[in-house]
Amino acid sequence: MNAPLPVSTVSSPALERNRFARRLSRIVRGQVLSDAASRGRYATDASIYQVDPVAVLIPRDMADVGAALELASEMQVPVLSRGAGTSQCGQTVGEALVIDHSVHLNEIGAFDRDKATIEVQPGLVLDHLNAFLKPHGLWFPVDVSTAAQATLGGMAGNNSCGSRSIAYGNMVHNVLGIDATLMDGTTQHFGPFGADSAINLNSGCIGKLVSRLFEIAERERAQIEARWPTVLRRVGGYNLDVFHPRSERPYTADGSVNLAHLLVGSEGTLATFNQLRPGWRRCRCTRCWGGELRQFSPGDGQRATHREAGLVRGRAGRSHDDRPGPPEPGVSRGDGHRTGRSGGTDA
Repeated sequence: MNAPLPVSTVSSPALERNRFARRLSRIVRGQVLSDAASRGRYATDASIYQVDPVAVLIPRDMADVGAALELASEMQVPVLSRGAGTSQCGQTVGEALVIDHSVHLNEIGAFDRDKATIEVQPGLVLDHLNAFLKPHGLWFPVDVSTAAQATLGGMAGNNSCGSRSIAYGNMVHNVLGIDATLMDGTTQHFGPFGADSAINLNSGCIGKLVSRLFEIAERERAQIEARWPTVLRRVGGYNLDVFHPRSERPYTADGSVNLAHLLVGSEGTLATFNQLRPGWRRCRCTRCWGGELRQFSPGDGQRATHREAGLVRGRAGRSHDDRPGPPEPGVSRGDGHRTGRSGGTDA
């Protein structure tokens, strides 16, 4: 009769948000934003949608991202990777922890012109990548209209196309590999699959994952062949036909399987991008080589004029030489674009 009444606790979205933000701020080096003004800025992108995020993280490094993913998993908070925010369908807004990769995670890593390899962080802006490649006579061909803001992670996240995708393909045709963190916190490399690939099937996690992917591909092969559109440019949904391509343009030149292509276009719903390995094309315009423009992309067997290649005069009369200067390898520009569009991230 005289027993104390049970103590009731009142929980609200605001209290939970503040508790999550406080815990997150203790385990990361980057900036955690949970005030109304900051959440209001990140509640919008280039679309008509507006959704208030739980909080915003501006990570200093990938260790911050890993710590945030672990805490979000523990506290059941959704995660939304964001690049520049130029998406027009609301891909970078949501009631989630928004991770802005564009401010600090925008470095160029290892570059080997002879081996045709380069590594970039997901927050690197497309124009900055092309400015770095230009002195080497190279160019990344997915030429989206928002190149001054769009990040490579975001472009991979939504499988960006650009005005020349008919000639040079979408992002899925121009990404060679992705290092990503899965929902269980493990980091895996997704790339060419085969005996000589960088994917080690001796890893229990990736081995099970690849086996399961093959099972799904075989089980659903008839449905994919019956229902998947056979078109030149398809950017909607997951690339479930990666094992048995339906696109008019093959995912790879030799018909092999590249598991990174499963992540391209997934809008960050399958994994968080840590690092990308984009492909490139040789630029043979007079600005870079001092000669006539011949075959723009030898591997494609396609020919283009200066105007078709878009390298002499670009959008709004801007010349190819007017684009921003490149960052040095391994050095951040420190001028991320938070107000335009990840991959996914966007990335």
